[in-house]
Amino acid sequence: MPSLPTIASPEISAIPMSAPHAPPSASILSSYVNLLKTLLGTGMLAMPLAFATFGVLPALLVLALAWAAGTFGLELLAASARTVFFLQREEMKAAGHAAGSISAVDEVGDEDDVGDRETDDLLREPRQAHLARTDDSASTGAPSDLLAEDDHDSSPLVPSSPPRTTRSLLDPYAPLAGARPPVMFADLARHTYPNASVLFDAAVAIKCFGVAVSYVMVAGDTLGSSFSSLLPPALTTHFSSTTISLLFIAPTCYLSSMHALRHVSALGLACAAYLCLVVLWFWLAGLPDATGDPVQWSLFKPLSWAMVPKIPMFVFAFTCHQNILAIHNELPHPTPRITSHVILSSTVTAAAVYALVGTAGYAGVGDGVGSNVVQSYPPSHPLSLLAHLAIGLFALVSIPLQIAPCRASVLSALHALNPSPVSLPDDSSESLAASSARDQAAQAQFVTVTTAILAGVWAVAAAVSRLDVVLGVVGATGSVALCYILPPVFYLSLHPRRTRYRGSGLPPASRFRRLARVAAQGMVVTGLIVMVVSLGAILAGLGGGH
Repeated sequence: MPSLPTIASPEISAIPMSAPHAPPSASILSSYVNLLKTLLGTGMLAMPLAFATFGVLPALLVLALAWAAGTFGLELLAASARTVFFLQREEMKAAGHAAGSISAVDEVGDEDDVGDRETDDLLREPRQAHLARTDDSASTGAPSDLLAEDDHDSSPLVPSSPPRTTRSLLDPYAPLAGARPPVMFADLARHTYPNASVLFDAAVAIKCFGVAVSYVMVAGDTLGSSFSSLLPPALTTHFSSTTISLLFIAPTCYLSSMHALRHVSALGLACAAYLCLVVLWFWLAGLPDATGDPVQWSLFKPLSWAMVPKIPMFVFAFTCHQNILAIHNELPHPTPRITSHVILSSTVTAAAVYALVGTAGYAGVGDGVGSNVVQSYPPSHPLSLLAHLAIGLFALVSIPLQIAPCRASVLSALHALNPSPVSLPDDSSESLAASSARDQAAQAQFVTVTTAILAGVWAVAAAVSRLDVVLGVVGATGSVALCYILPPVFYLSLHPRRTRYRGSGLPPASRFRRLARVAAQGMVVTGLIVMVVSLGAILAGLGGGH
């Protein structure tokens, strides 16, 4: 495992760190809405096809396994983000002590180091609070160590001190509420595999770029066909419809936070709710099949090779990992309880939607269901007409949720290629002027990168009408890596078996650590298998990716 920088390392001052953003202000509800909308893509309309291949009960079992794996990966990323947050905090404090000045994180008082050690334990559940080591750092004013060996033969352990009444001491995120450095995938890589940080950013950016292209194509074609009877033919062509669709949604892509996208995500969830009602209504209405006979559907299906290419459909259904770090960064107090609440509520809701659409869609149409269940319904039915419009809007509002992580990864890669040293707070007029200039340059870079990404998405989406193989390969590699490989790799490197990180959000008990590491290792193997299966299915022409 690559060595981690310690707070005493002389290289800390040269490590590039992200510039502080605006104070985190996202609520649990907005985080839930954004994460849920990231989970729910147009691929949910293909879930009945997967259920038709497996049968209802086996499909529900595979869906549950995919939910567990996706949720576990999100929890691993959240735990790794908390660990890196505390590493960054100690780096900032160490840089401040080395400069002989007090940084923003030291403004909580003379007992800051004592409070840090106490409040790190409060990030866990009360039953998970572990015993804290005592050292001389509180009396000397030196920063407390982030790493503590799980060696019972070392110095005696004593229970942590009772909580203090000052909120800034109770909550380690409170002192950084106005200047908290965001945790990016590059920051996780910097503490694990620093030489590959740009590659990680590139993988996330390419994956999100490809999905954004697919959403633009779906939105343009669907909305173009929905308004074909109302608009001139020149405005409903593939080129025109994709261009108009992207121009319509482009302003929302310049919003600088996930929290600002909550209303866009809410509109997408409203479209998803309507599509669920349409699928449920046609099932309860009891539509006959093409021959006029009652629809036939099965609880079980015999094992066959046809099931193999459908497995990625379940895997990609829970791929939202590209936005979990942004949600962690924007929560004012991303404690384990809060982040787990957001993750579990989002993934459970998504799993319920997939189960409903898959079961009702398959039972309502039968074995003849296609990759888009709405196309199996009578095209002239009013519900079907509105459903096609809802699909277009659903895909349209999904675009900003892919542009945001793509832009963040590109900016992070640019920052890694042109790093800047850590800057400490300074109230001098020259420092304030320099800070203002940096902010203006960062804003200009933000707009430029966003515009470049949108231009690239438009160029690809408008120039071609089919990208099945390319987008399938991107999904099979990028989505699997993001969901099944990167989270456990980061966690395994940041949480060694015999070393515990204060504030990581996971209890330091060796049994739990061993179980988590074994599960993470198994997840890496599973991800590699799924990647091979997905690529094999795509290249064989049997299926595609999300």
